[in-house]
Amino acid sequence: MSPFLRFQDNTEGRRMLICFADKDLDALENAEYVLGDGKFKYNPNEFHNTGQLYTLHAVVNGEGQPVVYALTQALHVRAYEVLLTCLKDAMMRRFGSLGALATTTTWIFDYEAAVIMATKSVLGTSSSTPKIKGCAFHFAKAINTKRGELGLRGLCNSDPSVNEWLRMVRHLPFIPDSFRVEFAVDLITARTPLAPLQAARLQQFANYVEGFWLSNQVVKDDWGQFEDQGPRTTNMVEGWHNGLHSRLSAHHPALAEFIQFLQVAQVASQNRIQGLLRDPLAVAKAPSRQVRGRNEKLREEMALFSSYISANALTFQDINYIDRVATFGLLVAV
Repeated sequence: MSPFLRFQDNTEGRRMLICFADKDLDALENAEYVLGDGKFKYNPNEFHNTGQLYTLHAVVNGEGQPVVYALTQALHVRAYEVLLTCLKDAMMRRFGSLGALATTTTWIFDYEAAVIMATKSVLGTSSSTPKIKGCAFHFAKAINTKRGELGLRGLCNSDPSVNEWLRMVRHLPFIPDSFRVEFAVDLITARTPLAPLQAARLQQFANYVEGFWLSNQVVKDDWGQFEDQGPRTTNMVEGWHNGLHSRLSAHHPALAEFIQFLQVAQVASQNRIQGLLRDPLAVAKAPSRQVRGRNEKLREEMALFSSYISANALTFQDINYIDRVATFGLLVAV
């Protein structure tokens, strides 16, 4: 039987446990998508305060299942490098290669710089860079948060043109990568004239978009979602994490209890993965009709736009593609 606990460091400040089984590596070898996210609310006391439970989920036939479980006290780049190096070494021992993980697998994270940098550092080579995408939900959430911080919510409610402008900004991930940044720059500078105070707040918002999303070297190339047919968010991971409250006796159970829970979770996950792979009657839970409808509209719109831009020169001022996408309700204001 393969070990489940693969790495342990009890040094205060960098305490870490990493758990996965060989069967989990099998699921990762040819994974098309791997999603990663952390949960701070549920972990043993040894990992509380700054620590987290961090999990990686492989998407199998459209359904995300956890395959790597890590309790980490530190949240910096080095901590994620230790986690990913442990996984990399295990893959090399089992398969003699990283399989698809360093080349064709799409890794989807929120925009935590440390894990993005670590993934590129550990899995990147002189000839290839791992494919990384940022979560579209977290992009929209960040846009909405900044809108609130700058006091723009009321302006959005009272001025339809500003509300429409911000709605298009939220949907910038669906612009093709080849001109996404250029289009974004054009969009954030094309604002309706406003009173001085309101104009200043909107300028602060534009500075934020340009300074972080368009200029930050860690994330600026990773938030596009054009023509992506698989998951666009880490919601599968967050859903699993949110279910922990019904499976644990407390927010911060004893370490032994937590490890036992992870072992049970791993068995359940592997049983589900094997079912998805082998049982024709085992299918991923279908999204709601509303979600399916939105996704189908988006696929059709992206296909039409892809065909259009392959044959026509673009002028950023008259593109109405993003206006149509923004009406589908994909990334809403909250």
